[in-house]
Amino acid sequence: RALFKSWFVDFDPVRAKAEGRAPSGMDAETAKLFPSELVESELGPIPKGWRVGSVGDLVTLKRGTTYKGALVGQPGPALLGLGSIKPGGGFRKNGFKTYGGECPPDLMLRPGDMYVSLKGATKDGEMIGSVARVPRSVPSGRLTQDTVRLELRESFFATWLYRLLVTPEYRAYCAGRAMGSAVVALSRDDFLGYPAVLPSAFVLERFNAIIQPLEQRTEQNDAESDTLAELRDALLPRLLSGELPVVSGAEEAATW
Repeated sequence: RALFKSWFVDFDPVRAKAEGRAPSGMDAETAKLFPSELVESELGPIPKGWRVGSVGDLVTLKRGTTYKGALVGQPGPALLGLGSIKPGGGFRKNGFKTYGGECPPDLMLRPGDMYVSLKGATKDGEMIGSVARVPRSVPSGRLTQDTVRLELRESFFATWLYRLLVTPEYRAYCAGRAMGSAVVALSRDDFLGYPAVLPSAFVLERFNAIIQPLEQRTEQNDAESDTLAELRDALLPRLLSGELPVVSGAEEAATW
């Protein structure tokens, strides 16, 4: 998040070059990708050559449909409802159940796909507009009537867009436009209309090259931690009950 804010919110590399300084924390080749001038726009000063756009320039939306409660928990894909999204953004690994009912292809998500909640039960803004990305540990998932898939016009923007949708600025925008009482919602037009400064392809390519390997490594580490936790939970009761003997190092060496 710090890198995204520096490059795409505060425009630190551009400001540094405009002042005749070398941008900190990056090599010379990366620094060359950034312009050395800010120009005025409707969103304020932005890097020269970048442009003002909106989320709607990057995605279309596909809303999910209702499902049969009696089939929840039966074998099938993950049911990607509100419970599978962390307030403010992120996937809740323990926040979903499987679904054994009808799963039309246009409602199905695969690892890497993004989806959002455009509604919530409170008006504090925590769930409104919250985004999640299906992890590799979930082979497939089905949208519900409460979630909407982001269908990218260009996959090139996937990593950048996910980071945009967890920024404090985006969260404040969603909270400010939430409408309703018991159930509050963000309209499709308001979501798609969220303004953004779209970077050059060169900078975006470099950002992807830095961030995507880190995200993959983090997800792999999380998966390994989950596996170790499952092994611990399976073995600990057996150890405590005496069902599984504890072999000391000396005893183990004596068997050789």
